[in-house]
Amino acid sequence: MVSRLAIVLAIALGAAPALAQSTRYPPPPADPDAEAEHHSRLWEDALDPGRTPYHELVREARQLLDVHTPDAASRAADKLDRAIALLPAAPEAYAARGELEIWRQQWTRCADDLALADAHARPDDAERAQLELELGMCQGRAGKLADAERTLARAASDAPGRGDTWLRLGETRIALGKLDEAIGALDTALEAGDVSPGFVHFLLGAAYDRARRPGDAEQQIQLGTDADGVFDTIVRPAYPLLGAGEQEYLMGLAWRYGKPHPEYALLYFRRFVALAPQSPWRRRADDHLRELGAMDYPQSIEVHNSSARIDPDTVRASLRRAMPAMRACLARLPASVFEITVTRDGPRSPESARDRPRYHVPPPGSAVRDAMNLEDTASDAVDAAIRCVQPLVEKAPLPQPRESDTYYVVSFLLVGP
Repeated sequence: MVSRLAIVLAIALGAAPALAQSTRYPPPPADPDAEAEHHSRLWEDALDPGRTPYHELVREARQLLDVHTPDAASRAADKLDRAIALLPAAPEAYAARGELEIWRQQWTRCADDLALADAHARPDDAERAQLELELGMCQGRAGKLADAERTLARAASDAPGRGDTWLRLGETRIALGKLDEAIGALDTALEAGDVSPGFVHFLLGAAYDRARRPGDAEQQIQLGTDADGVFDTIVRPAYPLLGAGEQEYLMGLAWRYGKPHPEYALLYFRRFVALAPQSPWRRRADDHLRELGAMDYPQSIEVHNSSARIDPDTVRASLRRAMPAMRACLARLPASVFEITVTRDGPRSPESARDRPRYHVPPPGSAVRDAMNLEDTASDAVDAAIRCVQPLVEKAPLPQPRESDTYYVVSFLLVGP
């Protein structure tokens, strides 16, 4: 058997044809770069026989990760475990397994694996900035906020032009309560220009809101809404938001300031308090609940499809007289908002009248539906609330059109007390 030292010496001296033929590689190609790579692999195999199978296992695992199925993920994990057993001090398999745990949303395992990858990575590794970003993101979601801040601050220092790193640093500092520093990091993320501006503005709105700067918060939420009018970056973020109820808090701000519908905002802040009763932002959420609860409802009202001359303020005033009884119907549904549509028509011309044009006028009536429900509410409870609200809507003292053959349709939101 040829000893390891003999192989090394043989390669170094340009060695014997018999030794060259014993390797599993074919003769080196004529291309100088390929030849250099070939000799490099020979040296690696001679000095570290497990390196070639290690890289092959990592390559195969990454191909499986691209499939994005539980079965492929399980097979990839097995290959990465085997690779790590071969070379425990190499970073690539730890990094790949960390990415696998990101996909699985196993944040503690992800943080542990990426920390090992970071510890073993070369200082000049081109992928180091991305590795540190993912490590900090996993640490934050594993509840290791101080570690996440340190990691992301280092990553931002190493690659100051990457907006996504500043974004993650900003959200981590919000979770730590370092609001002024969070605002600075998020402003830098916006300046970098390579991140979703809507999401950054929403995070800035949360930071300003919690710093009790409501004017700045409202401005940032409006900017976020301009960039993301359906709040998609809040509802479907790239990674789970930091902190229990954070999504509900941001949605509360979005519906209060971005697309003002206080009824929806009230629901989301109620839900936040239910999900995160011990949150450091509980007191600020309670402020929102008091302010929203003190408003005169309905706030969100629209008169549309109207051929009658109707003053929306008159309709609003009429509805407010009926609100206490209607809202009481939703007392047991604090996480629901109902949408109510009412049609009112004026006097009809008799069928015998032939001297004036007549237009299609829909029949008077009302419709009540559950527009938003943030909890798993039983359908019979929803049906009971609709049966309670419906007759009250029919009897609501809404103004009647005076012109013949005219009508209006009004819709509004109803939220429980």
